[in-house]
Amino acid sequence: MKKHVKKHLPKVAGFAVATFAIVSLAVISEHPNKTLPPPHIDSISPSKGPDGTLITLTGYGFATNGQGIADYLKIEGKSVGASAHSTDGGKTIQFILDVSGTKEAQECVKRLTKKGECKIGVKVMDASTNKESNEVHFSVTPYVPPPVVVPPPRLPTSVQSCFPLVTLSPNTPPAQTINRGSTGSLVKFNLTSDCSVPATFQNFALTLLPNVSVLDQQISALHLYDDASGALLSSMPATGLSFSNVNEPILPGQTITLNVTADIGLSASPGFSFIGICGGCNGVILGGNAMTVGN
Repeated sequence: MKKHVKKHLPKVAGFAVATFAIVSLAVISEHPNKTLPPPHIDSISPSKGPDGTLITLTGYGFATNGQGIADYLKIEGKSVGASAHSTDGGKTIQFILDVSGTKEAQECVKRLTKKGECKIGVKVMDASTNKESNEVHFSVTPYVPPPVVVPPPRLPTSVQSCFPLVTLSPNTPPAQTINRGSTGSLVKFNLTSDCSVPATFQNFALTLLPNVSVLDQQISALHLYDDASGALLSSMPATGLSFSNVNEPILPGQTITLNVTADIGLSASPGFSFIGICGGCNGVILGGNAMTVGN
């Protein structure tokens, strides 16, 4: 029996050595940080906040991406399953605080209503060595929702529901003669807003009389001006029916004087007379004085 044992000892011993070498190499490959010290926390930022706060731990020895391992967050001595890597060579590491993972932390949160905050212990554990860092403290505070910002109401800028009062301006030009190739002021209207809010004056209807087929041969263009500022508001041909896209701001009760001018064509007929009217303004026909084509 003894001889039989001695005969097989070398084979058993050789097998045991080979197996131990393989296992040892595997362990070293999986855990390269066995000889490194545990991670260390110098500070935590912020030091307080509600559950769900992103915390930054500053220190040294934290796991990095290149090591192929991670660090785990421990709250009140128990891992909460959150893992992370350092991105600056092991100097800092970030976790989102989740106190729902431990009974102790949950009990702490229940006390918030009485004290306003409670402290919990925070550690980092190296996943490859199970070595833990020192403990720092974080104060959990109640969650305060951000204030609801209600934007101010926007004031309407349309005059579609408003009916401004239009009158013939006392400064409308008298009857006059304008030579061919010249421009003259044809008629002036006062427009007063009856809107209760600031609005925008959009369009103004104007018609020339007599409305003959050769009207566009007498007048090459009509223009609408803000008489006070001299700003050109809109233009149209003599055969047009409305000045469009005026876009003139007007305040409640404000009066704007509109000046309509006419460009007399070079081929206009001397002696031809016409007037400008606001047909249908306030249900009446408002017209200026006659403009006659000169030489």
